[in-house]
Amino acid sequence: MLLPCPLYNSLRHHFATHRCWHVSRFPGQEELRKKFAPECGGQLHGLNEPGSGCDFLHYHRRMIRHFKWVIDHTAGVTYVYRPWPGRYLPSWLEELLRAAGFDVGSAYIRIDALIQSGTLDDLGGFVEANALHSGQPGAGVHNHVHRVIADWEQSLNPVDDGAGMADMGTAPANAFFWMLHGWIDELYAEWQRGHGEPVEQSPLEMQEPMVECAGGLPSLPL
Repeated sequence: MLLPCPLYNSLRHHFATHRCWHVSRFPGQEELRKKFAPECGGQLHGLNEPGSGCDFLHYHRRMIRHFKWVIDHTAGVTYVYRPWPGRYLPSWLEELLRAAGFDVGSAYIRIDALIQSGTLDDLGGFVEANALHSGQPGAGVHNHVHRVIADWEQSLNPVDDGAGMADMGTAPANAFFWMLHGWIDELYAEWQRGHGEPVEQSPLEMQEPMVECAGGLPSLPL
């Protein structure tokens, strides 16, 4: 579901940076990783390193804050940002995930436990899931949602609209991307509130340099 044109046009130049950020965390991309500012600690971490889950939550929190700022400062935009509310995904999406073999129940149970007593790094790593959490029951709800929405939209309309959820270079053009990441960001905020940390989700002007990378994009680690 493509974002409204004025909003899409204001954001589209930054989609390549989102793609490259994800690429940089894969093995063998250490030099590309250095082009990005650290998120948690002194450096951006690889997907197989502690700190990667925290990086994931920090980076996408800032993306959402930028998104809110762009909505407020783009002429002709009537779009209202409404992330999925609460601890649970919409029922239609749960059905798609279960049909694809994803263990939704285990995902919720583990996310609840991590919000209550886990580390932020483990919460982000499990939700994504990075290499440290791959294979755990219910891990990777983020990646699986990207994939099942991509397949579902393809089944409804096989014409490529440039907003495919399975490609990290085009996914931010899709309104479902922001609903998903808003939902994840609220899990992050809930963890912060439970651990006595301040929550900052206000709009933030986009001032970060764009980063582009060459070569193919590694597949989502589903």
